[in-house]
Amino acid sequence: MARKRGHKAMKKMAWLVVGVFALCPALARAQDDPNRGPLPVPTGGSSTAIAGEFTNAPEPDPAGSSRGATFVAPSKFTAQLTAGSPVLAYSSFHYYNSPGSTSPVGYFAQVDVPAGGLIDGFTCIFNDGSATNDVSYSLQKYSTNFAVSPPTRAGAFLASGASTGSAGVGFDFVTVSPTETVSIYDGVNLVSYYYLRADVATDTSFGGCYVWWKRQVKAGPATATFTDVPTTNGQFKFVQSLVAAGITGGCGASTYCPNDPVTRGQMAVFLSVALGLNYPY
Repeated sequence: MARKRGHKAMKKMAWLVVGVFALCPALARAQDDPNRGPLPVPTGGSSTAIAGEFTNAPEPDPAGSSRGATFVAPSKFTAQLTAGSPVLAYSSFHYYNSPGSTSPVGYFAQVDVPAGGLIDGFTCIFNDGSATNDVSYSLQKYSTNFAVSPPTRAGAFLASGASTGSAGVGFDFVTVSPTETVSIYDGVNLVSYYYLRADVATDTSFGGCYVWWKRQVKAGPATATFTDVPTTNGQFKFVQSLVAAGITGGCGASTYCPNDPVTRGQMAVFLSVALGLNYPY
């Protein structure tokens, strides 16, 4: 009887192993979600991937000093430079073109990078099979100044690139220099927003862009909140960031006690407020 039970257990184990191996291709396909977009290496040059091949998910939002990317899909380029232009249309392999446009037409997509994020470059993916047209792309900033009447608007090119000399499927890493600290609102009158622009024709197509950015700690204010962490202290801007975020109120009326140990209770407050733990949905 014990031998029969042993045989049954071995058969179950064998079927379990077979089942796991059978699931592996499905799991691999699940990881290769076509809605996640391509993830090129941030260097210039032509890629060796198949046109429109999606191999990895975009990087998560960066934390600490790490660098991450925000993917702007080609389907997001819905704003037209010229009214009445054709709407960007799906071409093939998740690339989009401008149907019927014999010359490049401009399209815009909003860039969703949080205020304070430091943008240092972007990577755009293209398919340039045209003998006459190129795919061009740029990062632009637009601002409206409400301090005057009527309000004035201004735009600026932060960086740009093109598929010139790179026929076929490729990608281009464009450096943003000087780097751009995203500023949505100056707190008084100036409101700003960021866009990617892509110019494509009917015989070229576009696969979207990655905007490369990282979080950073803002420089501290002109005056210190705590008397024991003055503006000359090397920890000043970091302590002030905790104050501005509501994570700390110090240890007294005007002191932070920077050299005191942190209790487990204080640590719980710091981490819960900083991470927004147990936020009710």
